Amino acid sequence: MDTNPTRPSFNDTEDDLLRFQEEFLSSGRNTAASVVDNRTTPDRDVIRIPLPDSAGDIPTGKLSPQAKKPRIEPEVNPADLLDDYDRTHHVGSVISSIRERDTRSQVVSAPVANAGFGFPKAVAVDCSSQARSSARGSKKKKSLFAQQFDRKHGQPAEKPSAVTTAHDGSHKNQIITGIGLPLDTGASQDEVKRIHEENLSKLSSMSQEEILAEQQRLMSALGPDVVDFIKKRQNVGPVGGHSSVANATSCEEVIQGSVEERHVRFAPTVDSQTIDADTGNRVAKAGRGTGVSKDWLNMDKEEPEKMEWMNDLPEDSAKLSALQKSCPARFDFRGDLLSLEESQAIPQHLGLHHHGDNPELAGYSLSELFVLARSSMPQQQVMALDTLAAIVRKGSVGEYVQKVEADVVGSLLEAGLPFILRWALDDSRVAVHCAALGGLHALLVNTPDQEMGDLVATAIPSLGIEALLVPETPEEKDDGDDEKADPTDEELLASDLVKGLVRTNLIPRLRYLLEVCSLPTTVVAYVFEVLLHISEHSLQSASEMAKCPRLLDTVVNLFLPLSWSEQAAASAAYGYPLVLAVKLINSLCRSGRHLAANIVSKHDLISRIGRYLSVSDSELDLADDQGSALQAASWSLWQTLVLYGQNCDFFTSMQESILGHLHTSLSPAGMSSPEPVQTVGEVTMSSASQTQDGGSSVSRQPVAGGSRADPSRMFGLLEAAIHVAACRDSNLDAWQAEEKLLDESGPDGDPRLLGRQTEKSARREVWTKLSTGQVQAWFAECMPCLTNMLASCAQESAMPADGQIRLLSRLLSFCAYFLGRLGSATMAAVDLIDEGERVFDLLAMWCQSHSFQLVCDEALSALLYLRQQAVLPTVQCLPRRSCVAEMAASSTCVNCLLLVYSTVRLASSLQQIHKALNDKICTQFVQHHAVIKLAQCMTVHPLQPSHPLAAVERLTSCLLVKLATSVMSGLSECPAPLLLYHQLALQLACRFKPGEETLVKDIIASVVFQQLFFKASCGGISEALAKLSLSSDMFRASNGDDLLRSLPSIRATFLALLGAQPGSQRCLWYSKVRHHPQPCLLPSVLLPSQRSSLLPVDWMFLPLLEAFSLSTSPGRLLSESDDVPEHVSQSVSHCLQWLVLLETCQPQCIAQLSVTVKVARLLCVFLVGSNLFLQTDIQHSLVSLLRLYTRPCYLDELRFDRPVPGLASLYDLYSSLVVQYDAVSYGNELFAQYVTLPMQRMCPVSHRRLIWQENDTVLQTISLSATQSPVPLRCYLEPVEDDSMLLQLYLQALVRGIVRPQCSFLYCIAVHHVSSYMFATRQSSDSPSAVLRAMLALLLTQRNQAVFHHVTRYQSPSGNMEVGFTCHSSVPADRLHCLAAEVRRCHLDSPMAVAVQHNHPDVFQLASQDP
Repeated sequence: MDTNPTRPSFNDTEDDLLRFQEEFLSSGRNTAASVVDNRTTPDRDVIRIPLPDSAGDIPTGKLSPQAKKPRIEPEVNPADLLDDYDRTHHVGSVISSIRERDTRSQVVSAPVANAGFGFPKAVAVDCSSQARSSARGSKKKKSLFAQQFDRKHGQPAEKPSAVTTAHDGSHKNQIITGIGLPLDTGASQDEVKRIHEENLSKLSSMSQEEILAEQQRLMSALGPDVVDFIKKRQNVGPVGGHSSVANATSCEEVIQGSVEERHVRFAPTVDSQTIDADTGNRVAKAGRGTGVSKDWLNMDKEEPEKMEWMNDLPEDSAKLSALQKSCPARFDFRGDLLSLEESQAIPQHLGLHHHGDNPELAGYSLSELFVLARSSMPQQQVMALDTLAAIVRKGSVGEYVQKVEADVVGSLLEAGLPFILRWALDDSRVAVHCAALGGLHALLVNTPDQEMGDLVATAIPSLGIEALLVPETPEEKDDGDDEKADPTDEELLASDLVKGLVRTNLIPRLRYLLEVCSLPTTVVAYVFEVLLHISEHSLQSASEMAKCPRLLDTVVNLFLPLSWSEQAAASAAYGYPLVLAVKLINSLCRSGRHLAANIVSKHDLISRIGRYLSVSDSELDLADDQGSALQAASWSLWQTLVLYGQNCDFFTSMQESILGHLHTSLSPAGMSSPEPVQTVGEVTMSSASQTQDGGSSVSRQPVAGGSRADPSRMFGLLEAAIHVAACRDSNLDAWQAEEKLLDESGPDGDPRLLGRQTEKSARREVWTKLSTGQVQAWFAECMPCLTNMLASCAQESAMPADGQIRLLSRLLSFCAYFLGRLGSATMAAVDLIDEGERVFDLLAMWCQSHSFQLVCDEALSALLYLRQQAVLPTVQCLPRRSCVAEMAASSTCVNCLLLVYSTVRLASSLQQIHKALNDKICTQFVQHHAVIKLAQCMTVHPLQPSHPLAAVERLTSCLLVKLATSVMSGLSECPAPLLLYHQLALQLACRFKPGEETLVKDIIASVVFQQLFFKASCGGISEALAKLSLSSDMFRASNGDDLLRSLPSIRATFLALLGAQPGSQRCLWYSKVRHHPQPCLLPSVLLPSQRSSLLPVDWMFLPLLEAFSLSTSPGRLLSESDDVPEHVSQSVSHCLQWLVLLETCQPQCIAQLSVTVKVARLLCVFLVGSNLFLQTDIQHSLVSLLRLYTRPCYLDELRFDRPVPGLASLYDLYSSLVVQYDAVSYGNELFAQYVTLPMQRMCPVSHRRLIWQENDTVLQTISLSATQSPVPLRCYLEPVEDDSMLLQLYLQALVRGIVRPQCSFLYCIAVHHVSSYMFATRQSSDSPSAVLRAMLALLLTQRNQAVFHHVTRYQSPSGNMEVGFTCHSSVPADRLHCLAAEVRRCHLDSPMAVAVQHNHPDVFQLASQDP
């Protein structure tokens, strides 16, 4: 009987399988197969934590299988079993023994952010000889982490580090370390020493046998693991051994040895016998020094891919040559651009190498810096942000121009640098804050521009400060008319960087950093300069800053204190007056008068101004020159408030202090020495006693301690006070004009006028708070100094010092404003004339001196230097970047330019109050050769419009040309050298910016159309125009005398046009308030931001363009009517007459416009109405201009393929002109000549197709002869036409009779191009094209014998012939051969074809015999 169980079959059920299992188990037989676990446990790093003595309940060793898998009874809950086990075996025995470690004695240091190296230092690895020998002897290696963990917990990583030496008669204990002792006892080390000394005394009292017996008892009581732990920790030998020093004899040697061995060193060579063949090949390919050594930790398994960074840098010349072609720009930590050669020469230890792309090149690309800027390591993040800031600073001043392909700053902005900087400001680490603020400062702030703008605004308040708001482009304005969703942050940052940053709550974040974080002084300056830039951006940005909670409170309380204890150090910022804080408040006040009033009243700024100005700068106890800078900023802030007519009553309290500052600054000692002059006297804050005329009777005592402050800032305040005092005695015309403007504007008018009604009662009160007597006292104090300075300059032959130039400029300007605005109010008429003559004598002495010549030359050099500077790349979302760092605000050349302006201002004031001085001013100043050279430079080489000094140049030029026109009004004829001033005035008209509308009006009204400048060339005009008439008597040119008599009407036309522009009256009123200062009416010192000028370059075409707009715009005056109103025709006529005058008398003023632009503007005349071009005056002007613009010198420039400013498509304009000619011209010769101008061969072929293909009916109305061509006929004939379609159109027009010999102009053009193309191309090519064959076939089959005769016999153009060209006496043989070949190819049988086929010498005669 077979006792072996049968195997289950597929027919068995589950019950059968269970039955088979029970039978097998009950039989007790062995299984046929068994599972054996052959897996070996790998050697792993095990961190053993010593357990406490109470850990006896914790099960040790391996659990039995039954313990691993306990049988769970059905009635017992497994969760209860787990909880019971944790409660009894694990939790109670482990957690109860845990003691919190005392870490209060350990010092935690923050990472050093501004380290020289941008990456964290690697953890030092202990690779001493003992550690290596111990690692070799151990069976199992430990990882670096395990070794570090053992050392941290008192277990040496298999390194015998127990060292005991004799020191002060005691032994250093290695078991009792003091770790874990409470810190609050304050004697942890003493406790360790006490325990150690107690142990030593105990051991010294025992004998050797007692020590050994006690040791045996302890070892039997301790477990073997504890004994091994103690032996390893102390590195002691067997019982009875003594500890000794292993490798050193003193503690110093041990420490020195450990320090020297804390470096990772790799073997210079690798034994190749220890590596297999495959590995060896891979190592050899990887490079030298990447082999595996036995001495290295945890390097049993080789990974060459991970060790590639250890290879030597590649020296492949092919790769380096490829890098030269496409290598990204790399920068060092200072932002310097590294060339490929410099990048290869930099050593690796400087930290500029990396493990990214091209690791052999030093430096970081922009993409790599962006990655590091988002690193979690503060060192890397700070390094990247600092490097990016340095790159932005150098890119902003143009250091990378012509070195890289694209604009670096623009690329960074497009890549998202503003977002990275803004996110970094939200970091919790101060080092990251500092780096991000440095980058933001580099991106936004242009310090030279700010300093220059502040200097100009202080010296000439009427110029104001242009807002940094990025103006909208015309496309954006058109899109703004439609309803559009709010732009995203990215779109807003791309259009306007400041506006986008303000939306991201940058201002509140800067307030938090300034108030809560104790920032370094440099970073505090960064914050204030960024805020200063934002406040100058626009009125909206300044309002957001003023509304920011606690921002102004923080600025005033922390950085504008009324008292401070001791002298401020150079690095002190908090708790001391800060110059940038005063500038920030001043910038906010410049944004608007209402904002200024709120800030001053809320934060009590007047008391702070008085505190800083009532004493000398040396008594402010501030470091270096901070005191003088603080006083200069305080003068400017007070000047801004006075420009609004606010806080003028403060002059009464400060009158004595102002006189003291004047006396100190204007004294010989104060002007000669920049150091403080020790004088006697002290100024108090007591009120001055008032006199009958409202003046103050005070003693002129100098400020105690002298003053090093620049007095020029103080004169800006005094000039503003002059305007306030002048408003008190002036009439109420300005008051009534503003009330009328308020009534017309209504509630929806200009926002700068809103809320102004509430101030009406306050203005007159303000006007009465400053008396003319106070100002007169200042003038009396300044005149002796001005007299002495001018006399001194007249005697010297050298350039005055920079401080003297600056002070003299402000004195001349102050004297000019006082005499011009308050002279009549403070002096009698006779006294005013006498004072004017005395001042003019001083001015004449100054102008005749050599010093004045040197000053003018220096100003000329400054203008030329600034003009020659390379234009920096512009970024759309950033404001101007025009001022170079070399032109500092205090440089001599800038001060010389301001001194020239002050001199011109004083001469203009003297000319207004004393007309008898005109001849002297003209002789000694206007005709001065240095002044003429300066005017010529400003005419030919003007500054860039965005430059801060461009406004000073424009204002100086405006005053100069008005002065020249005024002093020459009595002359019968203008001297030739003075015609330069008229040229300068014409150039100025298109340079003025928004806010200078009154200057434009003054120039146009008084200078531009002045007949005096045209009388000298009157005869030349008539002679030149007489040569410009057309062949017909009907079309004669204008007359010079008629043009001169029309000048007043021309001027009235342009003035009316300027006044009719939308919003022009309101802008003109604001400009008048600014440039003819009316305090209490000025809404804001901040000017609107505009990149374009008030008038375009082609402003002389404005009346014509306005008439064209009226006729073409839907719903306008002339769009639905053909009749032109009288005033429109007069406006166009005056415009054309003015153009004729300019082209004949001042062609250089209009030479900046191309001839194409001029002709395109003239074409608009024919599109205004249907009969405007038929008027006699207009025809005369059009004839003159056509002849002027078609002179030989202009022919190459007359190209209609170039864009025309203000015109979307020149082709559309020409298309409209052709349609208009076909409709209303009736073959007018003048109209036809203008129509045929774009048909020249150099013009686009589309213009010729427009007539020959799309409007061929026009060809029948153009009746010009070859001699009536507006330009030489060769311009239409050379080179030969190469457009196949147009050539076929020429031939079709000839065959169909559209172009006839009677119109020799068009007939000659068609015959010339067809004949030249047919026979010249046929001879040069063996296989004629299909177009040529078709044209030959058409010529042979058509029946127009004259066309066949002229095309086949055409010789050359000639204006003397009736048809415009000469012909051969017979058909040339080569042409006859060409025609015969075509006849044979096409089998033609027409009369011309038969004649050609029979080779008759006269083809035309044979063809004519055919019936």
